[in-house]
Amino acid sequence: MRIFFFIASFALLAAVCSLQANSDKTRAWGSGAGNAIELRWLPSPAQPFPAEGYTILRRRRGGITMFYPIDTVFVQPKIPDNKSISPVLRDSLASILQRAVSDKHTRTTAEDLHLAAMAHPSLFYSMLNFRFLDSSARVNTRYDYQISIGIDIVAQIFDVGRNVPSKLQPPDVKATVAGNSVRLSWKTQGMLHSGICGWKILRKQDRLAEDTLPHPILAAFFPEDRDIPFIYEDSKLKKGETYTYRIIAFDVFGRESVPGQEISAVVTSNRPLMPPVGLTARISGDSIKISWKNTWHKQNRIAGFYLYRQAGNSTVRLINTPVSDTFFTDRPGQIPVAEIAYFATAVDSAGNESEASFHSIVAVPDEIPPMRPGFVGVTPDADKLLVLWARSKSPDAAFYEIARSAKEHGIFTLISAPISDTVYEDTVGEGAAWWYKTRTVDIRGNRSDWTAAIFGKIQGKAVPPSPIIYSTGNYDRNVSLKWMPIDFPALAGYWVNRYEDTTYTPITINAKIIPPAQTYYDDTSGMPDILYAYEVVAQDSNLAFSQPSLRVYGRSYDVRRPLPPIIDSLLIEDLGIIVVWKWDVAPILPFEVVVERSLDGKRYVQISPLITPPDRRYPDVSVRPGETYYYRLRTRSKRGVWSSPSASRSIEFADNPR
Repeated sequence: MRIFFFIASFALLAAVCSLQANSDKTRAWGSGAGNAIELRWLPSPAQPFPAEGYTILRRRRGGITMFYPIDTVFVQPKIPDNKSISPVLRDSLASILQRAVSDKHTRTTAEDLHLAAMAHPSLFYSMLNFRFLDSSARVNTRYDYQISIGIDIVAQIFDVGRNVPSKLQPPDVKATVAGNSVRLSWKTQGMLHSGICGWKILRKQDRLAEDTLPHPILAAFFPEDRDIPFIYEDSKLKKGETYTYRIIAFDVFGRESVPGQEISAVVTSNRPLMPPVGLTARISGDSIKISWKNTWHKQNRIAGFYLYRQAGNSTVRLINTPVSDTFFTDRPGQIPVAEIAYFATAVDSAGNESEASFHSIVAVPDEIPPMRPGFVGVTPDADKLLVLWARSKSPDAAFYEIARSAKEHGIFTLISAPISDTVYEDTVGEGAAWWYKTRTVDIRGNRSDWTAAIFGKIQGKAVPPSPIIYSTGNYDRNVSLKWMPIDFPALAGYWVNRYEDTTYTPITINAKIIPPAQTYYDDTSGMPDILYAYEVVAQDSNLAFSQPSLRVYGRSYDVRRPLPPIIDSLLIEDLGIIVVWKWDVAPILPFEVVVERSLDGKRYVQISPLITPPDRRYPDVSVRPGETYYYRLRTRSKRGVWSSPSASRSIEFADNPR
């Protein structure tokens, strides 16, 4: 006997194909269960009840350990002989199991097995024992699992902990009316993968009581990788009646969501809606005023209108909720097209939408200048100066213009036709020097401001030689570099580059060029105890740069005394006194804290080991009732430098702190 489930007729072929694909392999899920982790799985059709059982392997998430076996589950199907299930369902399950364990096991049997698991997860997994409860899982630890048959891994589950998952959420549902039917749709992608078995539908008709439709909608029937037009069709409904629906999701662990939001639909006529007429769009300043005529005198069921704007291949709905108004003001702003079109549709109370009205095309009223180009630079290339820039961020930027002057604040003259690229080659000859500016022009002719003037000069053929660093000194908050002087005509000076990670671009740490006579540099801007790589680059007066020097490495240190923490509170507990501290300004470099104690507030002794962050508490369990104790704190840097003591605080340890 087969178990039959209702599915929408339009999706029957896709459903069968999806069911076959979904049942071809073992699927597994994991969930926290408070004191344990529960695993459940659906077997592959080829080997549902292996004689060697299913071996469960586990590893700690994020660790480097391999999977190791923790138990073996032997599947022993058993039909419950009680009144918890109906006789018809019990007979159907018995028939499936008889075929599944026999030599006549077929794909049809596997599909029936999967359908039974999807429709009755609580009954199925307890009956067939395709589950495992990992009671040895530790709190606050995540695990990965593998399920194997012999040496073959058939399923994997990743990143599961003991914490109970958040409540199951119902899907977001949409309803549309098609003749005397209501079609319900919601997202199904990835549902089966996440453990959703299916959905139950609650329906209410006008003033009648809400009831549950007899058959659940199963996730196994629907493809996991794409949307379909609708999931369920409630047909042969009464015209003019209001039907209200709510959806409940349920998963492989037998959990059910709360019912979703109510969604109502009124069964209406099959006659299609007529679109609005007479739509016009007129420019008014930086806005476009759109108006149209309604058709309510012909279609009483119209609830409102949608308005759309089409710009090139992009169409945007400007009104997201149907409105009864027949006018709208749009400010399109910077759109990368010269013309845009508007059209409207009519919508009824059930959400059915008409065809589009005739389009009204209008020019974009844009008077906003575009943004300037970014990151402008000039670089020499043989007898040319290459002007380079980043594209403007304005979406309607069309091209760029280049201007040139012999002086930074002189008169700049346009030297190019409109350029759509982001580079311009200016052939100027050896020794030439110019200042350049660029600006953006949008598709409607609006122009941005000019960029700041950038200098460029053709370099000579010779470039300075690479400097040679011969000394590196590591001092208190300072790395000192020294290099050999360079004998080169027109040498302008040196630049020092620093790397924290040599796989990345370095930073230049001197704000001004180092003059030729100075062949040293002290880097006081780096962090102590970090190993940096350094290189020096020479530059001449023609803006020509040498190759970088060979890299050297340096690391400064910090011998300043660190600041002590502040005692925040002294707490009396059953076993002793808890010292709690805080920081006004925590040390930047690595540090440790010790707790000191005194009986008279004069002579202190250390009572704690070195305490590293983020700990900010220390329990003093060596106290005696009736004694008064004084506490203070010190900080020690990783280089062994101690801070001065903190301000002290005192407290009496009572005989009975509670």
